[in-house]
Amino acid sequence: MSEHLGANLKLLCSHYRSISEVCRQLAINRAQFNKYLSGQSQPTPYNRKRIGDFFGVE
Repeated sequence: MSEHLGANLKLLCSHYRSISEVCRQLAINRAQFNKYLSGQSQPTPYNRKRIGDFFGVE
């Protein structure tokens, strides 16, 4: 995951009903996830792995 993280996450989330649904399934705070989407913050290595596993990407 790199500088394209936000755009990639938005694309992956588009396959779900809502971003809130994704956040619930990942058990990640929606406000924090919004920071990932906007590029304001990068996920920790632990959350990066969880997000990758959830979406089936490395």
